[in-house]
Amino acid sequence: MDPRFLPFEEAREYARSLKLKSSREWVTLCKSKDFPHNIPKTPGNTYVNDGWDGFSDWLGTGHGKYLLEGKGRLSFEEAREYVRKLNIPGLNGWIKYCKSGKRPANIPASAHTAYKDQGWQGYGDWTGTGKKRHTKFLPFKEAREFARSLNLFTQQSWDKFTKSNERPKNIPAGPDQTYKKEWTGWKDWLRKTDKILTEHLVSVEDTEVTDAIDSAISDLKQKCLSYTKAREFVRKLGLKGQKEWFAYAKSNERPANIPASPYNVYDEWAGFSDWLGTTRIRPTSFLPFEEAREFARKLGLKKQEEWEKFVTSGKKPIGIPAQPDAYYVRTNEWTNWYDWLGKSRSIMGTGPANRRVVSRFEELQQLNYSEEKIMNKLSDEFPEKSQSEIKRVIRKAGHKLQ
Repeated sequence: MDPRFLPFEEAREYARSLKLKSSREWVTLCKSKDFPHNIPKTPGNTYVNDGWDGFSDWLGTGHGKYLLEGKGRLSFEEAREYVRKLNIPGLNGWIKYCKSGKRPANIPASAHTAYKDQGWQGYGDWTGTGKKRHTKFLPFKEAREFARSLNLFTQQSWDKFTKSNERPKNIPAGPDQTYKKEWTGWKDWLRKTDKILTEHLVSVEDTEVTDAIDSAISDLKQKCLSYTKAREFVRKLGLKGQKEWFAYAKSNERPANIPASPYNVYDEWAGFSDWLGTTRIRPTSFLPFEEAREFARKLGLKKQEEWEKFVTSGKKPIGIPAQPDAYYVRTNEWTNWYDWLGKSRSIMGTGPANRRVVSRFEELQQLNYSEEKIMNKLSDEFPEKSQSEIKRVIRKAGHKLQ
């Protein structure tokens, strides 16, 4: 379990004390600036192996209050046998049943997660109303041989293929997950060598372009301009779409340090609209947490308000999320704004008394007290300070107040 968060039982006790009625109310609460830092916003991910049994159990809303056959979660076979006797019509029927309050507490609502490695074969099999999910895949080497025969060269091309009706059932859509022990990367999965045949990518014949594409997998990144500089150059060309780009890529006008196949060279690739500057698109992914945080720290910002002002200035790069606290919490990497901006949590230029004020403020925040109630308590506990002085100290520490 992530050491940043409370143990499951303690966290659930806190969640239940809020008296929320639904997962929607929980999501709304998570957006609050007063949300405790030691409670995960996505408890289903954090506690998936530590007792998680759905939001009904997390919030204590009353669904599934009774147990079957004593205490403890039923085995997969026992639970499935019980569920099949209910004659529930598939996944939608199961969801309705879970919301009805009739589900026993020792049969998990998220059965696909709870029994993932214990025989789970889909909700059709779970309810006994449909086909079993095909889980028997070819051995790694045979599956890889099939993948290589497709002449695909990027993960994006593979993803597009898996969404078609052409993928055999015994070939997994996510080989990186299915073959974790044998997996070494997409390069190995899709081709035998680093060499990429030009005709599969761009219809060009000159050896310069061929060499550029061949080395894209290994050393082309060192030969080409950075993504930002290359994109800046390309946008000035005024090309209107992919056809014009490919025509330009074949011509002698393209500099050697501008790749003909930028989508195979740059990790920052976000589509031809972004490359050509024809429309503004939303990125499908952001930089890894540590790289994004390094960028944020170089800005020299001191608090969250300054970050929000920077975001609205139009200077934020496309690969940096506007709300890093919301995005990187999914990967369990987000800690707090002090860490993101590279600032010490200590209060510079203040004495022990002020530090005690801030420490007490943070404690009361975690108890979900209203700001008015917190201020009243602090005024009682620190009578030597006026309420305006207390607020000034708290704001100086980087906290927001109304």
